Amino acid sequence: MQLEKLYTVNIPTGVDLQETSAMCGDIGDQPNQRTFGAYIYINSHMEFQEIKGLGGAFSELGGKALLSLTESDQQQVASDLVKDKFSYFRLPVGASDFALSEYSLDDHDDDFAMEYFSLERDHEYMIPYMNLLKKYAPEMELHASPWSPPAWMKDTKKMAGGGGKLIDDPKYYEAYAKYFIKLVEEYKKLGFNIDRINVQNEPEADPIFPGCNMDVFQMANLIKNYLVPAFKEAKLETEIFAGTFRTINEATACEFLSENPGIENYIDGIGVQYTTMQPLYNILQNYPGMKIMHTESVCYRGENTWPQAIALYMNVVNYLNAGCDTFTYWNMLLNEDAKSTWGWKQNSMITIDEENKTYKHNPDYHVMALVCSCIKPGAKRIVYAARSKVGIAFKNPDGSIHFMASNFLDREDVGTVTIDKETFELKLDPFSITAFRVK
Repeated sequence: MQLEKLYTVNIPTGVDLQETSAMCGDIGDQPNQRTFGAYIYINSHMEFQEIKGLGGAFSELGGKALLSLTESDQQQVASDLVKDKFSYFRLPVGASDFALSEYSLDDHDDDFAMEYFSLERDHEYMIPYMNLLKKYAPEMELHASPWSPPAWMKDTKKMAGGGGKLIDDPKYYEAYAKYFIKLVEEYKKLGFNIDRINVQNEPEADPIFPGCNMDVFQMANLIKNYLVPAFKEAKLETEIFAGTFRTINEATACEFLSENPGIENYIDGIGVQYTTMQPLYNILQNYPGMKIMHTESVCYRGENTWPQAIALYMNVVNYLNAGCDTFTYWNMLLNEDAKSTWGWKQNSMITIDEENKTYKHNPDYHVMALVCSCIKPGAKRIVYAARSKVGIAFKNPDGSIHFMASNFLDREDVGTVTIDKETFELKLDPFSITAFRVK
């Protein structure tokens, strides 16, 4: 076997790693701490979950920013984002909080037959954005989730502001099931495969932007009695996931499963974001084989700093080590304001200056490029153990072993990595995260 470096992210000197620690806890060794030398142990014979894919989320604001560039720069940004990197992307169903305004895919009141379902709004920015990226990610697949049902399906008759609930009436459940079927079928006609749906984004939220309060009982009812039979009748292969759940408030994935005995037989998995790792360990312990997918990264407030990028790396490692088969970055692209229509800023991999028609790569871009150099669709996570070096290891479909390791010391760290009983010298640059391949 031969060990080679694939990609190194060198963290600028002067970056405050304590800021990262405050955001995500222990990050391993740090400057001026005592070190005993790098030591990593990898065993490729013990395999865990298979990785479905890595990717980011589409949004109207991101699409508008991308289309403001010259055609050649649009192509370059699309290539930079996804070529040999992303393959599995998040699609908001109608408006997310980073849409230009609230909208659904059927805003015609009481259209229970979905006669007026339309992707017309998505054709302005979303679909051109998706087509640009698909040129460089031809195997693109999507997972989709609504922030809100159409306003006429809710008790508030509003998509945004005040949450509101899906009206608890069979004819609304049946109409919503048809809405999801139309979504899958209409995007399929355009060449996009929606591989999974998550029934409701952050169902416990009560936001000023598009949202919907959907308790765990209503979600289970919608899935079990309406979505599953409707998808089966329509002969759709799209998987149905419960979520997307977070653990900031009361509606958690564990509650959904425990309060609805037997529901695990109707879902294909659970979608999570903004969560601690313990609920994920609990799910895998109590429901062996359950698929768990990561659906949205922490997005901060548009600062795009290096401490936040290091925290992103820690999040990737933590979610995948906890059993997730995807990792989804949130806004891949935003303009120079980085601001939601509803008033707050968030991070992005690339910032586009719409007025001056320029763009720049942010620290998060380099972290995700490193992660994607290491992990390919179909890879299986394998045993990785280390002293102070935060990382993770995979066996990719071609049989090669890839791993990532951090060194947050202010000097080179020299040690060893043992892979299936063969030992190699390991050198890690100061203030760096590195992806390696073993051939």
